[in-house]
Amino acid sequence: MEVLLAIGGTIAGEIAKNLVAPIWRPFYYLIYYKHNIENLKEELQKLDDKRTEVGLRVNNAKSNLQVVVDSVIRWQEKADGIDRRSREFIQNEMNVNKCLNRYSLSRKAKKMTENMLALLEEARNFGEIAYPDPCQKIELWFSDERIKNFKSRESILHDILMALKNDDLRVIGICGMSGIGKTTMVKQLMKNMETKKLFDEFAMVAVSDTPDFRKIQDEIASCLGLELKNDESEVVRASKLHQRLTNCDKRILLILDDVWKEDGLGEIGVPLGCRSNGCKIVLTSRNEFVCSSLGSQRNFLMKVLNDEEALVLFKETADDSIGHDLLDTVKEIVNECEGLPIAIVTLSKALKNKNKHIWNDVLRHLKNSKLEDISGMKAKVFSAIELSYNYLEDEEAQSCFLLCSLFPEDFNILVEDLLEFGMGLRLFKGVEYVHEGRDRIYKLIDMLKGSNLLLEGDDIWNESVKMHDLVRDVAISLASTNKQWHTLQSQARINEWQGKDWYKNCTAISLLCEDIKKLKDHLKCPNLELLQLWHDCQNDCQLQSLPINVLEGMKGLKVLSIASRIPSLPQSIDVLKNLQTLCLWNDRLNEMHTIGDLVKLEILEVRSYRLEELPAEIGNLKNLRLLNLRRVENLRYIPPDVLVGLSKLEELYLPLRYMMKWEWKEDEEKTNASLSELGTHHITALHITVVNAYISPKASVFRNLIRFHIFVGKSKVHIVHKDSENVLHLKGDASDIKGSGICVLLRKVEVLYLEEVKNLKKIVNEIEDNSFADLKRDECVDALVRIPESPKSPLSCLSNLRKVEIYECDELKYFIPLSMARELRQLHSMTVMSCEKMEGIFYRNKVNDEIESPLTTLCLNNLPNFIGFIYKDIEESSASEINNRMEIVQSKTEPVEKISIFFSSLWLRLSKLQKLTLRNCGLVKALFHPSVTQQFLQLKELNISACCKMEYIVAEAKEEEKNKGISKIAFPNLTKLDLGDLPELVAFFADNDISFELYSLVCLDIWSCPKLKTHYCETPDSSTLNKSYDQSELKLMFPTSSIAQRLLRRGKPKDVSKKKDMEMEQPSTSQMKSGPMEMISTLFFPPSSPLLNLRELHIFGCDFQEAAFPLSVAQQLEQLKDLTISSCEKMEYIVAKDKGRSKIVLFPSLTDLDLSHLPNLMGFCKDNNVSLEWSLLERLWFYEIVPSKIVSVPKSSTLSTNDEVDHLDTTFCATLIPRRRKKQDNNFSKK
Repeated sequence: MEVLLAIGGTIAGEIAKNLVAPIWRPFYYLIYYKHNIENLKEELQKLDDKRTEVGLRVNNAKSNLQVVVDSVIRWQEKADGIDRRSREFIQNEMNVNKCLNRYSLSRKAKKMTENMLALLEEARNFGEIAYPDPCQKIELWFSDERIKNFKSRESILHDILMALKNDDLRVIGICGMSGIGKTTMVKQLMKNMETKKLFDEFAMVAVSDTPDFRKIQDEIASCLGLELKNDESEVVRASKLHQRLTNCDKRILLILDDVWKEDGLGEIGVPLGCRSNGCKIVLTSRNEFVCSSLGSQRNFLMKVLNDEEALVLFKETADDSIGHDLLDTVKEIVNECEGLPIAIVTLSKALKNKNKHIWNDVLRHLKNSKLEDISGMKAKVFSAIELSYNYLEDEEAQSCFLLCSLFPEDFNILVEDLLEFGMGLRLFKGVEYVHEGRDRIYKLIDMLKGSNLLLEGDDIWNESVKMHDLVRDVAISLASTNKQWHTLQSQARINEWQGKDWYKNCTAISLLCEDIKKLKDHLKCPNLELLQLWHDCQNDCQLQSLPINVLEGMKGLKVLSIASRIPSLPQSIDVLKNLQTLCLWNDRLNEMHTIGDLVKLEILEVRSYRLEELPAEIGNLKNLRLLNLRRVENLRYIPPDVLVGLSKLEELYLPLRYMMKWEWKEDEEKTNASLSELGTHHITALHITVVNAYISPKASVFRNLIRFHIFVGKSKVHIVHKDSENVLHLKGDASDIKGSGICVLLRKVEVLYLEEVKNLKKIVNEIEDNSFADLKRDECVDALVRIPESPKSPLSCLSNLRKVEIYECDELKYFIPLSMARELRQLHSMTVMSCEKMEGIFYRNKVNDEIESPLTTLCLNNLPNFIGFIYKDIEESSASEINNRMEIVQSKTEPVEKISIFFSSLWLRLSKLQKLTLRNCGLVKALFHPSVTQQFLQLKELNISACCKMEYIVAEAKEEEKNKGISKIAFPNLTKLDLGDLPELVAFFADNDISFELYSLVCLDIWSCPKLKTHYCETPDSSTLNKSYDQSELKLMFPTSSIAQRLLRRGKPKDVSKKKDMEMEQPSTSQMKSGPMEMISTLFFPPSSPLLNLRELHIFGCDFQEAAFPLSVAQQLEQLKDLTISSCEKMEYIVAKDKGRSKIVLFPSLTDLDLSHLPNLMGFCKDNNVSLEWSLLERLWFYEIVPSKIVSVPKSSTLSTNDEVDHLDTTFCATLIPRRRKKQDNNFSKK
């Protein structure tokens, strides 16, 4: 009962409360009106104070580039709103009738006060109101308007972006010489990354040559919003930073700029070896080895700007301070900078608003290699390069670098010359033999290249290096200061040098002078060890001899190099008793009998085309270790027993042109030298040419060879190879070759040439005998080698091959079995020419897994029976394999004809192939099967010609393959495509249902492809779409994407003629073009392959109707510079008309226009809304264009050209009226 009473009391109390409260509330607001108003004013003041405090904190955070948290921003917005409304309320409260509104005013004041109290409570709970914003910090780095994205930088920037998108790459390196633009590149990279939202957070720090690792930690942490305390230990700080970079859901890009050494970065927490995909690291360094040692998985080398970009950068930095009278000087100064951005910017700033005398003086200093005397150059350019030199920390590398400065400007410095000089100066410690010195010089050059102090040379025959001009200027200064090595390249410098007696302390002198006669007759240089005399070819001074006693005061010389036109040795050369190296680079040298007096000579190199006989006195050089006569091209005679006297000879280089008449009968009296004289020497390098194998030395001479060029027989082909490669050229009867002992070199050969070798099977047996014994002698399938019985027996002689060239070996059907292809681990280049029976490169025997090939270059020429890259006998193939690889066409009147797809197999991957040339491979119908195109992502150059059966470059995919998901084919790196003399070629790609991409194409040549036609018309109306057409009418109809497109791309031309009643399908709006069909991007290439980067387009002998391409395609070609169209008889316009277009500009980058043999050409463009703004045009060539007015375009069109067109030729253009815009009445006239 008591419980019931308690419950009833509670219920009654709640009911009374709910009933009384609403009745009491109005009285409350009326009674406490004044209290609520005063309370509102007090809380408003508190809120105002808090708003001010929070606002100051927010402004301070923004001033420190911090991001204010969203809750604080929302609080400010609410507080501002309440403050505004409260003040309006208080102001209005004073003007209203309080008696009538006392209740409502009190109630509003109470509510506002409660809201203020809530905001004040929220503010009291604020923690940190802001956090660091790394993105805002990055934005400030891009305020420099001179940071440009030049064309030469676009490709490397694109490659870096692709590498960062690759999940398998976590660390990449950007390398390049000092001032090349590495930092600018990574800034641009980060800006792109931020725009594309590929990363969530960014951090970039400069490491420098003297890194403060604690500061680097703090900068990275600051960018990422990580707090590292100063009192924390190094281990704790490193651990926190490592965890922040790796154990985070965000994608982080960390850029470490200007890295000099590999030590220290891992210890401070940078995750260089971590496999986390969340953090990616970009390194920039002058030294490629540093990037590699820090775990870089791919390095990108930055090169100098091209001439055009360098000039643009210079002019933009100098603003408007370059007058017309300075233009030639500007170009010379820019040329001296050789595209180095830091030098260009430094000079342009220094010369800004200066008069022409200062410009001329700066140019003079640049030409005389005096960077120190130019304002700003010493601090920014000289010191930066000097720092790279000092950082080598290897005395031999520094000496090698300074040695390169003794060669002329922009000179290809041969590695062999550096070896010869270095050996003569005894620069290499612990080196006894010449081949050991060669290993050392290559190591040093590799080190200098890695530090970007040396560049790769461009000598196609010899391994060479070059120096950037500004790097060379610094090296010249350092060499004169540190080693007393002087390079004098003007007569004024020579006079200055001699006048102050500087030469007395010199240890090396290199003279590049106009007239060596002006040297003092008797120079006392007791410390001189190296003298290099250069003839100035530009002035062509006819120096007949050196001053008679010029060498008298240089008795300590160890290295003498004379590059002049002196016909004989200097008269005083016999005083050089300590001479170690003598280099005579003299195209007129014909007498050198005094050479025998140089008894300590170890290295002798002669270059002369007049020397026909080697003097017998050379036999007195008992200490000679290297004799280089490679460039004595007319050498015909070496006296007998001269080679025998050179008892210490290690390396012999004779001219490879066949001129020598070697003795070969040992039992007869000798009149010429015999190669058997070398039998007692320890020869490690040999370059010789012999007419027949049977007169070559015995096997004992070859066994010790480390490097060699052995040519047997006179070659008909032009052979290009590096001097560092081991080359073996065989021609003639294999029986003689087998018996000569040359075959022992098959284990070491890197470049193998086979030319017209008869009885090839005997060479096969010799290869087998020298490689392995377990061979099936009955399985030779007319290949170079047979198939091993055991897969554990490698073909060792193939493992060193880098280059193979085979010419006119008519017995050869295949190179080797496919199973042996894995042994070709270093094969980068292969050429096969004029082998009549050859059907394939590899013969497919049993292969269980895919093989990766290192081939980068493949050239096949004149192989009329060639079927495919990998061939298998038809009898051994299944029906499905035959269908997949080749088509067998058989008729009653014709024999069986094998027509193949060149690349149809997945067994051998050619993922590194960059250049492919195919000529006169008669049985090839298509080049690629769609399923294998993914292998050729690195292909850059494709040349196909004279393949009479070829119809498509890429064959059509089969239905089952389409069902497997082949939807797109791309050659992303293809820059050059040359297709010519292909009478059956219909289109690049046979399949209409697969998209296609050629975004990097720069140069396109099409010639003599008569079945590759354009077919287009104005967009037809619906009344014409249901008509039937035969082949002769196809050229007038069919819009883009209609049935004709598929017929012309997929079907053979003869298939079209069979369609008597062909219905036209109505295309959709998205498929229709408001003009003619697109020849390049729709017919020859599918619509998905725009040619945005095309720079050269050459079209010859193609049966185009009316125009080469439509306006819509022409608009894409904004980068086109060179346009050549010739021998297209039916062509009426270059660019067709297109409806519904506003006024447009065509080919704005065009510099060369060549139109010839176009008898029906009526104009350049049929459309009136076209402007030809050719401000860059340099060359016009019109040849046999009879009825047209080419440049006189329609009235509403305009043609603007360069003020100075370099060349205009209108030969045989009887009615051509070329016109140009009027400017000072300077009009073109006919030639």
